[in-house]
Amino acid sequence: MRKKHQSIPVEDEGLVVALYLGGSSSVEIAKQYNVTPPTVSCLLKKSGVPTRTRSELNRMRAPLDDHKLLRLNEEAMLSQREIATKLGVSQATIERALRRLGVQSKKGRGAPLEKNYFWNGGRTKDVDGYILVKAPDHPFADCRGYVREHRLVMEAKLGRYLEKNEVVHHRDGVHDNNDQDNLEVYSTNAEHLQDELTGRTPNYSPDGLQRMRENALQLNRRKSSSSQKE
Repeated sequence: MRKKHQSIPVEDEGLVVALYLGGSSSVEIAKQYNVTPPTVSCLLKKSGVPTRTRSELNRMRAPLDDHKLLRLNEEAMLSQREIATKLGVSQATIERALRRLGVQSKKGRGAPLEKNYFWNGGRTKDVDGYILVKAPDHPFADCRGYVREHRLVMEAKLGRYLEKNEVVHHRDGVHDNNDQDNLEVYSTNAEHLQDELTGRTPNYSPDGLQRMRENALQLNRRKSSSSQKE
């Protein structure tokens, strides 16, 4: 990424004012001179030029071609951001136009999957160490379109979707080891915990024990208070 310049050359200040009065936005001018939009706004303010509101700027622009917008959304399957870049408007303008037309964006606000700058192959890891796989069409995908990989592996093995109450267990306790031989399925979490904890002494941390004591004390206080009222 090129480093932004600190200021606009003095000899070009008059041209910047003329461009702005001619309908160019401060963002467009900033890109042309490789400066930040606030730098352009500061120059305009110093020159006594009143800045336009967003609604005034939108009124100055030619209206969007709805047919072209729909083609880019429905046929080209572009994201709102990509459509905005092609039509030279803001992403918010595209979002409002699609809402006005009663049409949903086919690819959402950002670039889809592998076209997105942050795309990492559709695999990531959550805070508990489980691998997540991008599967937006899965009926139990989360709000970001991810499903835990061990559940997908078990579903492939069983030839069906897992029920929400079914639990997939890692035999070796390693959350990212999703080999089929390392996985087994329980019909409920209660069955899973019964097998998992049978014959084992819980290894609670000091903090965990302290929280359990505090919770027990609070529960006893509530019971005592309730019995006194009765």
